[in-house]
Amino acid sequence: MAFPILGNPSPQFFDSSGSPYASGTLAVLDPADDTNKASYPTYDDAEAATNANANPITLDARGSCNLWGLDNEDYKLVLLDSAGATVNTDDDIFLPNYGQFYATTTAETAASVTPVNFQYPEGNVLRYGTNTTPGTTDMTTPIQNAHAVSVAGDYNTVVFPGGNYLFTTLTWSPYVRAITTGKVFLRTALASGRAISVSDEYGKPSTPTSNTARNFIFDGQFYVDNTNSGNTATAWAFGGATASNVCALATALRGVETRSFHGVIYEFRYNAFLLEFIACFTHSFNGSAINIETAATTVGEGIRFTNCVFGNNTGGGAGYLVDINNASIITMDFVGCSADYLLGLNATGNTAALLAVTWTGGHIEWDTVAAAYLQNESTSTWNFDGTAVVPTASSGWPTNVVSVTTGAGTTRFTNIKYVLPGAVNTLHDYVSSTSVGVLDYNPNYQGGNTPAGLVTYDAASPIGMDGIKHRELTYTPTWSGTLGNGTIIGQYTINGDKVDLWILLTWGSTTSHTAATQTFNMPITANATYGGGGSFYASDTGTRAWSGTTRIAPAGTAMTLYSSSTSTLVTDAVPHTWANTDTIEIAATYFI
Repeated sequence: MAFPILGNPSPQFFDSSGSPYASGTLAVLDPADDTNKASYPTYDDAEAATNANANPITLDARGSCNLWGLDNEDYKLVLLDSAGATVNTDDDIFLPNYGQFYATTTAETAASVTPVNFQYPEGNVLRYGTNTTPGTTDMTTPIQNAHAVSVAGDYNTVVFPGGNYLFTTLTWSPYVRAITTGKVFLRTALASGRAISVSDEYGKPSTPTSNTARNFIFDGQFYVDNTNSGNTATAWAFGGATASNVCALATALRGVETRSFHGVIYEFRYNAFLLEFIACFTHSFNGSAINIETAATTVGEGIRFTNCVFGNNTGGGAGYLVDINNASIITMDFVGCSADYLLGLNATGNTAALLAVTWTGGHIEWDTVAAAYLQNESTSTWNFDGTAVVPTASSGWPTNVVSVTTGAGTTRFTNIKYVLPGAVNTLHDYVSSTSVGVLDYNPNYQGGNTPAGLVTYDAASPIGMDGIKHRELTYTPTWSGTLGNGTIIGQYTINGDKVDLWILLTWGSTTSHTAATQTFNMPITANATYGGGGSFYASDTGTRAWSGTTRIAPAGTAMTLYSSSTSTLVTDAVPHTWANTDTIEIAATYFI
């Protein structure tokens, strides 16, 4: 490759007074034997080794000439004035070999890796192979060579210049960091198996405890996808194939998008713990986003996802958030994450215990699913705090949102932002006398068919609803009398496992009641064990007012009223004979 011999392709030469050496000459020699050596007036001439300068070169009126040479060559320059006297000599001017701009390093020698493109520094993937046809040329070996050099050295960074890279499978040390200089597309056509395996069996420091700082193994604009539309492959596998291997010590992914894998996105194997995923996006198609290898041990403790998105095809596809059939203790935290259009949060039939799953903030959204969205059929604890739960259409409601019919799992909702289709925004946990719960039973439900039950569980599997405050909902209470031209209105609010209820009955001229006890139906059946009650205020218009208490029996569907003045049940004539414009106002609270 051609280079300007003096750094400037048209150098000027001046005498001590600042005047140019007009008509001076410049001899270009070989420093080895002082014989003439070719130089060239242009880059193209030098590259083609044609049209060489005269030697010596006569300087123009500016004391200048065009001076190009070739890389990996030595030059000697002798400047003479117009009288032929030697003015200056520069010996051993070396133009570096462009093909060896970055010499082979100690780490490359130790890893038995020979660079191909020396213009890239150590650790750059393109140093170890030419990406001739991006996305078509197999770059597996150059990528693995860059990784091997990092392991053989001091775990320096592997650099991917922006572009498309085809690979088959990769093995990666949790101590090696990869970054990009632009958008990098890592593409594989893998039909099955694991695309990228991360474990210390692929490299670890001699004293790993000295390298415990969080390491972003892939950090930046990485897009990992599978071009094989029929694949069942796993994208990322963390942890070893045996219990002797580890993938821990604060290993992390940041800003990585993974899609088109029909198997699993993140698989956790032996000793996969203390892992973190930040601002990562997954699109799992028909596979689950997270899977725990069945036989693995010491898995999942301290796994954290922050601001991540777990997506699937609209309509639910066949992918779940987690698929766990493993007795290992697992803890996972999801902070500010979104789960969109998954088939459910955990796969059908999962019976292995998660010690705790905490979902803070973010949102959970589905389109159309048939089974319970969270089937907590184990001793797992799922905590949702400040999460928006959003079915996108009325057809998207499963029979049960949460199902806990076996085991002793705990599902807790705190400060949930629950969004129903249409104008309804509510969330409550209703348990009937048969211990079949309803998470949201709302007569104003949009879509034509009120769900039969949105959460089911047995007595050993509590579902907690803490700190959930809902707006008031209206309903028309059923009254034991004949309303005629009177009016009756009701409102209620569900707060956790309680209902706050308000009813106002105003008698009209044709309103009547028999001698029987007056009763008012509640919007939701009372808890099978605990009932409730409250107070009422009755007005005999223009005459007097009465007060009393209300009684709601366990498993009751209607309340009765007791007059304080008579200590008896309220009837058509107690505490007075009711007439036009008289009112009864009730406030009560009961368990559900």
